[in-house]
Amino acid sequence: MKIVLLGPPGAGKGTQAKRITDAYNIPYLSTGDRLRAAASAETNIGKKVKETMASGKLVPDPLVLAALMLSVRTDRPSLADLGSLRRTMFVRTSSASRAGSVPVKL
Repeated sequence: MKIVLLGPPGAGKGTQAKRITDAYNIPYLSTGDRLRAAASAETNIGKKVKETMASGKLVPDPLVLAALMLSVRTDRPSLADLGSLRRTMFVRTSSASRAGSVPVKL
């Protein structure tokens, strides 16, 4: 089962995700949490994410994807089956459909 919660900041996505996770015992992946974790890491991706976030810009889709996939592989092996999600999870920009095909140096 894959559930995607969308909404503006403060809409309750995290609250509802916690409830769903507890009720159905399914893993939870927060893009915001993963980007903040990446920004605090001393990796190439983390440094790029931190720089972008500090400038107030939107983190580009290829960089979001790279941070999420790296996080899934290293921190959350229980989420390893999310590979198919990368084709559908970004719908906020016109470049979103190409995010999975743009190389980002890990």
